[in-house]
Amino acid sequence: MRTIKFRQPVTKQGKFYDWHYWGYLEDGNLGFFTTPLSSNDGEIMESYQFTGLKDKNGKEIYEGDLLVFADRDIKNFVVHEIFYHDNDSADNHIGFQMNRVHWQGNLCGGFVGHRFLPKTTKLMAVIGNIYENPELIK
Repeated sequence: MRTIKFRQPVTKQGKFYDWHYWGYLEDGNLGFFTTPLSSNDGEIMESYQFTGLKDKNGKEIYEGDLLVFADRDIKNFVVHEIFYHDNDSADNHIGFQMNRVHWQGNLCGGFVGHRFLPKTTKLMAVIGNIYENPELIK
């Protein structure tokens, strides 16, 4: 059975502060994996879902995570952003994808899209996310 978990970024004064995790427990009830938030914990942003996949280090991959191939050049590499696509265009792919890419360094040339599959993510590493590491998506 697929684990259904979510995380929410919490901000204070407009800056990322912490993560809040929640989801469905094995008995089917809703539960919190971190202490429930109170009104003075900061501003709670929208929730992002656990994709059900892990990277090469066993780290869970959530929407908004940024992945790279583990053997990347440390100066020139492509960052793959995880997002959910609901087929709102002519594309026929529904579900989690990573074809939203951000070029780092002096890369140029074509791009070969990679599918968001376990065999691909096992070769990749999470290097951050769009909240804590916005510099990687500019």
